[in-house]
Amino acid sequence: MTEEAYTLHRVTAPATDPSGPAAFAEDIKALHTRAAAHLDAHLHPNPPETYNEPWTQMEHIYARGLRQFIALAEYALRCFILVLAGELLGTENGRKEVEAYLDRPEREPPRKRPYSIFAEHQEKRPAQGSFTAFAPRASAPRRGKRSPRPFEPYDWQVVDCSRLMRRLERLPDAIANAEAHAARLAAHILSGAFVLSEEELTAPRISVITSERAGAGLRTAGDKRGRAQTRHPTYPGFFRCLQHWYPPPDVMERADDSARSTLLSLHYKATESLEILHTRLA
Repeated sequence: MTEEAYTLHRVTAPATDPSGPAAFAEDIKALHTRAAAHLDAHLHPNPPETYNEPWTQMEHIYARGLRQFIALAEYALRCFILVLAGELLGTENGRKEVEAYLDRPEREPPRKRPYSIFAEHQEKRPAQGSFTAFAPRASAPRRGKRSPRPFEPYDWQVVDCSRLMRRLERLPDAIANAEAHAARLAAHILSGAFVLSEEELTAPRISVITSERAGAGLRTAGDKRGRAQTRHPTYPGFFRCLQHWYPPPDVMERADDSARSTLLSLHYKATESLEILHTRLA
């Protein structure tokens, strides 16, 4: 009999390794599916006169729950993108890919459409926008008192949630293009546009030789290639959440039991990637 005996380790150990990139992507898709199911369950149909128009109304209490579901999915996706960026910069081939990304020519600005006398009569649709993994600017902690929570009757007031629906619609495309977001983030880190700790943000700035583009998103003054410039690095506020291996309390309070394991795994892997990158690139 060659099969292993039923030991405690065999019973408790997982059958497969759940920490692979494909498994993480499926977990994030599951968070998006739950948010979409919440939207479908609580969305109000339009009145008969506007029934064919998009439905965007729901009670405030359910809109707040939808916002929480979307925020959890976006948090998990940002952790996943950071993990992928760490894997890129951790291998020689990945680092060459990021360096090739930095050497790409800068795209020309989009051309403006010619003026049309019918422009004001055309239907103006809200901009779809795109998912941004990490804001290219320093995020300072919020100051001031938070507005008090509305009274309980306001929870059942019908509100418009079109902005939340647009955030939800952006998630599948962002999940599918997670590797492209990771390459862009790795380029930010490698070019010095992003710092990985608050100590680096407060360190004295030095003049370095940078290109006109200076990486992905790093803006410099001057129009001569190879000119000495002064870097102004930024520290994404999301990195502050990764200073501890455990996710922030407000994130875990919004998550239920099925989502907490996903958030714990992704947050821990992102924290580990951030520490490794900070040590390797210091």
